[in-house]
Amino acid sequence: MQAYVNPGGINAACLTLIKMFQCPSDPTPPFVTAADGVAYPGNNYRGNQGTAVMCDLGDAPGLQSTLAPDLTPNGIFYYQSQVRFAQITDGTSQTAMFSERLRGGGIYNPRTVLLLMPPQSTLDGTYQACQSLDPSTAVPMCYDGGVCWAMGEDCCTIYDHVSQPNTLACGAKGFPGGMVNMAMDMPPSSYHSNGVNVVFCDGSLHFITNAVSLPTWRALGTRNGGDVVGPDF
Repeated sequence: MQAYVNPGGINAACLTLIKMFQCPSDPTPPFVTAADGVAYPGNNYRGNQGTAVMCDLGDAPGLQSTLAPDLTPNGIFYYQSQVRFAQITDGTSQTAMFSERLRGGGIYNPRTVLLLMPPQSTLDGTYQACQSLDPSTAVPMCYDGGVCWAMGEDCCTIYDHVSQPNTLACGAKGFPGGMVNMAMDMPPSSYHSNGVNVVFCDGSLHFITNAVSLPTWRALGTRNGGDVVGPDF
C-alpha cells in the first residue's frame, strides 16, 4: 500500500523522518528511494498481524479471503483493524504487539529481501513454501522493505508470526482477486545477537531468540486463539 496521497500529491508528513522509528543497529540509510522514485523515511518497528496469513484480510464485509474463506484476523494490527483490549482474550502479557524488522536498502540482501512464492491458502502451506526456498536462487519480489513508516502494510509497518524470527520473508504472487488473497510470511528480524525485541500488549519488553519453538512463537502472535505458550517463553 502506497503512502497516503492527497489531491496535491504525496502528503508532506509522510516524507518526514521520525528517528525513533529507526533502530540504531540497522545500517540502512535513513532515506531509501523506492520504486516510484521517491526517497522515503524508513521504519524498523512493526505491528503484530498474527498468524492469519493473508495480506489485506480484515473484519469488515468484503475483506474476507476467497482462497481461505474461514480465515479470520487474529493479531493486533491488520487491514482496518480496531482491536480493543477486551478482545485480547489470550492475555496481554502473552500477546505480542510490536517487534522489529531490518529495512531493505534497495539492493539484494537475503536478510531483508522479500522473496516470491506461489499462492497459498493455509498457515502451514505458507510457512513451508517460504522457508523451503533457497535465497540464492529464489526470485526477489521487493528490495526496499520498511521504506516508509506511512505505508500501513506488510511491506513497511506490519509483521506476522508465520515463521520464527530472522527466517526468510515471502509474498505470494499470481493469486486470484485482490491482496486479501495474497499470502505473506513476514517474520521480524534484526542485527541483534540471536533474536529480536518484542513489545507485548501489557507494555513489557522481551527478547525472543531465533530458537523459540514455532508453536510458542505462533501462540504469542494470536490474541484470541486459546494457544498454550510453551516453556521457551
